[in-house]
Amino acid sequence: MKKRMYYIDNLRTTLIAYLIIEHLICIYSGVGWELMPDVQRFGRAASDAFGFILMFQESYFLGVLFFIAGYFVVGSYERKGVFWFAKDRLLRLGLPALLTMLLISPITNGLLFGDVWYNPSLGFWAQINLLLNRVGVMWFAEALLVFSLVYGIAQSRLSQKRIDSVKSLDAAGSIEPTPHSAGMAFTLRCEFGLILCIAVFAFLIRIWFSSTRIVFGIRPGNFSSYIFLFVGGILARKGHLLAKLTYRHGLVWLAAGLFLGGGGGVALFILGGGTEAFNVFGVRISGIEAFQGGLTWQSAAYTLWESFVAISMTVGLLALFKEKFNRGTRMSCALSADAFAVYMFHLPVVMAVATLAEPLPPPPIVKFVLLCVICVPLCFALAHYVFRRIPVLGRLL
Repeated sequence: MKKRMYYIDNLRTTLIAYLIIEHLICIYSGVGWELMPDVQRFGRAASDAFGFILMFQESYFLGVLFFIAGYFVVGSYERKGVFWFAKDRLLRLGLPALLTMLLISPITNGLLFGDVWYNPSLGFWAQINLLLNRVGVMWFAEALLVFSLVYGIAQSRLSQKRIDSVKSLDAAGSIEPTPHSAGMAFTLRCEFGLILCIAVFAFLIRIWFSSTRIVFGIRPGNFSSYIFLFVGGILARKGHLLAKLTYRHGLVWLAAGLFLGGGGGVALFILGGGTEAFNVFGVRISGIEAFQGGLTWQSAAYTLWESFVAISMTVGLLALFKEKFNRGTRMSCALSADAFAVYMFHLPVVMAVATLAEPLPPPPIVKFVLLCVICVPLCFALAHYVFRRIPVLGRLL
């Protein structure tokens, strides 16, 4: 009987809880995703500080979720086969994303902001883009659905070749290497090579798609790390890499991510003129835009920094949770089971609570702290006691 990887469950739950806080940061700082433009915001200094925290966190935490998804997609495919695997992914990822696009986002935006579901003045493709943009946070499910289906199709096409190869190896007297004798492992060469690959592809993509540009509900400029880390999760499962990951190795990467990554990010922003405006090939751009994409040294340096943080924090957090949080309780298992429902429904809950709190007298920083304390347990409670108990919907969550 295989031992459950409780540390993966606990890490995923922690990241989902942080996502709730991140969207509260977006609401009260105006940085990143501008969710509620009419609320009273932090002051300039607080907004800048929270903006850097947001930038640092966004460099890695969704990548960690894609790594985890890639790790478990291997076993899911092996258990179900290509047809049932594809059906399961379409039901558990595609339907919730479609439900968000067609129902949850329109209702939320209509109640809070008076937005209309359909705008007859828009052309066909503009209307499609508006519809897909309503997918909101469930763009993650959309992307994961595509990644999973591509993996399933690729595996089904390779399966017969693999069977033929294994038969020929068996005939020659060869044996399959055990997990401990296989050559794959967490090594500095592989990790730095992965950092470089992510950075190069991110820089090239951002020549055309900046890190903030949204196309059909997604930000293509951020997908380099997502794709590489999803594939990294697949390779980690096939090579049993997490079993070989040591606490000492991960702790070095975690310290590097927090201190070198954090300090390096601040230095890069200051040296790169993040608050200034200047000309690039005759075009005047703001300092922050130079980091978001294009043929600028700031974009190249930022993608390298971002990739370093993504890999260092992914390896570091996996090792930390494996060593310190690899146990399951009744509460932690329930929270883990509720995590996807929280991810799907937390945004309308957070926006509704922030709307109710707006007329209250405390300053924005106090409201932010109070809403963090309120919204995180509230979202998990609603997921557990309401959303997952709705007939049919509960089976998808």
